[in-house]
Amino acid sequence: VYKRQLWTLPKLSDDQSNLQSKLDEVLATGLTTTAPISGAQTVQLQDLDGDGVDEAVAFFRDNSAGAERPLKIYLFRQNQEGLYETAAVIEGEGNAIQSIAFEQLNEGAVKELVVSWQLSSNVYTLTVYSIEQYNVMELLRSSYTRFTVQDMDQDNIKEVVLLLSLIHISEPTRH
Repeated sequence: VYKRQLWTLPKLSDDQSNLQSKLDEVLATGLTTTAPISGAQTVQLQDLDGDGVDEAVAFFRDNSAGAERPLKIYLFRQNQEGLYETAAVIEGEGNAIQSIAFEQLNEGAVKELVVSWQLSSNVYTLTVYSIEQYNVMELLRSSYTRFTVQDMDQDNIKEVVLLLSLIHISEPTRH
C-alpha cells in the first residue's frame, strides 16, 4: 500500500479546482489565456482588498476579428462559501499587456492596478485603475517611455512617476 501512494498523481485543492472551473468558463466564451510580457503568470493570486484573502487575477485575449478591446483582465474573488466568482473585468486595447503591478497608492487597504498596455512595438499606455468594492474606475491614463512606482516624498504612499520622451524636429536654419 505504501508504494502505491508514492505513485498517486497530485490533486488540485478544492480552491484550485473551483478557480480552474471559473477559468474554463471564460475560455469557453472563445477567449484565450495570455500573460503580461514582463514576467507575470497567466493567473496571479493577490490580496487586492486587504481582507487577508487572495483574489485571482487572470489575463485573457479575444482573438476574434474586429475585437475593439481584445485584452481582458479578470478579477475573481471568493464568496462567503469560498467559491470563486467574477468580481470585475478590465478591458484594454493593444497587442499585449506589458506589465501589471498591484500597488497601494492611497491610504486605504485596497491596492490599485497599474497596467502597461503595449499598443505597438514601441508605443505604450499606462493606466491606473481603482477597484474599490470591485467597481473599476480609471484614475490615470498616459503614454510613456518609462515609469516607476515609488514613494517619492517619503509619506509611506507610493506615487506613479512617468517619463515621456518627446522628439522635437526643428526647421533647418538658413545662412
